[in-house]
Amino acid sequence: VMGLAAFYEWWSRSKDVEVKDTPPRWLVLTKNGARLATASILASLVAGGLSSIAAVHHFGTVAPYAVVSNALALPLIGFAVMPLAVFATLAMPLGLEYWPLQALALSLRGVMAISDYVSDLPGAGLTVPLWSAAASAGVAFAAAIFCLCVTRLRWLAVLPLVVAFYLLNTSLADVIVDEQGRNVAVRGDDGRLQVFHAKQARFAVTQWLRDEGDQRTLKDAAQGWNCTEGVCLAKVKGKSIAVLLRSAEPVKPCPNADILIAQYPLRRSCKGRFATIDRFHLWLQGAHQLRIESATVDIETARAGQGLRPWSYEPRPRRPLKPK
Repeated sequence: VMGLAAFYEWWSRSKDVEVKDTPPRWLVLTKNGARLATASILASLVAGGLSSIAAVHHFGTVAPYAVVSNALALPLIGFAVMPLAVFATLAMPLGLEYWPLQALALSLRGVMAISDYVSDLPGAGLTVPLWSAAASAGVAFAAAIFCLCVTRLRWLAVLPLVVAFYLLNTSLADVIVDEQGRNVAVRGDDGRLQVFHAKQARFAVTQWLRDEGDQRTLKDAAQGWNCTEGVCLAKVKGKSIAVLLRSAEPVKPCPNADILIAQYPLRRSCKGRFATIDRFHLWLQGAHQLRIESATVDIETARAGQGLRPWSYEPRPRRPLKPK
């Protein structure tokens, strides 16, 4: 709404240069039609561009053909759907709404056919990496400054925009562990996630790849790990990652690793040098993501991120713990 209001204000100030001679009627109609079409296209671009901020933050998708779908569907909506809807409503007290509603249904099928056609075009459902909350807020703040300011102060929008794009490159996790430890993803040298198994925690892995705009299949993402006898090993930024599978619980190996992740309770029998995550940690705190620095490992958990709300899940032991 803010973008459309700013666009309308700018568009209303742009007037054609007045001429002394009266132009032909066909020329006036042509210019008015071209101006109306241009305004419709630009309004669609403005509305689609600003609403994409929320769409990218929440869903990681962009609709590049929004202008095409609007150009095809709006005439049908304006000249058929809306008039038929009004006519059917006025005819209801007389019991004559059947045929207008049938025509309305046919018009709506046409709108849906246009939507299906556009959505099937190559690249219609463009997947992009999710923006973090800070980056999305920076872009939205830049858009607000640019739309609300009418002087050269609008160019101050460049500052939050630069900060937002800087935050886009600093918010990616180096290690991700799903809530049950069934699969672990590490960031490879090419910057993409690599999981140790293509069939474990398929839903979670699919969400990880989608959130980063990664179009690879689960099979293509299962690489970069060395798995032998219940232990999977990998390296990220010079730090060694070891995942102890459930099949290793009877043997209880203890590999020498900087970050140790186990699908079963370790009960303090084995630790990683920088971080240790076992089944108890995942049960209490949910999914984990780790960012690796030169000398530290920053850990974020799903439970900490969701906060304390009435609908938040809080794990509880099956029986009260005995005091020591």
